[in-house]
Amino acid sequence: MNRCFIVIAVAVSMTAGVFWTNVAHGKNYDKGKDLYEKKCVICHGVDGNGDGPAAAALSKAPANFNKPEFWQGNFAKKITDTVRKGHPPMPAFELSPDEIKSIIGYMEHAFKK
Repeated sequence: MNRCFIVIAVAVSMTAGVFWTNVAHGKNYDKGKDLYEKKCVICHGVDGNGDGPAAAALSKAPANFNKPEFWQGNFAKKITDTVRKGHPPMPAFELSPDEIKSIIGYMEHAFKK
């Protein structure tokens, strides 16, 4: 009987952990992370420091998402506008509003201090 209780307790804990992760990160966290890795890492880097593999070749350094200044003001609008319109040397990306929200959610969780 103790073994059954332990198995149930572990199962409930794991389910709660997955639920909490989705609540804490938002439903689109994984989608945002995937999009960031596909579209942003090349220049902004895995850790958002602006030091991705292509950064050295750019005429202007990519934004460092770990700097508090980046998150001042209406950062969601700033990111949305930059993704939609580009900000040379960054190109514009054709992403849906939901995809952009997902990226913002991921970035905010991963880089905002």
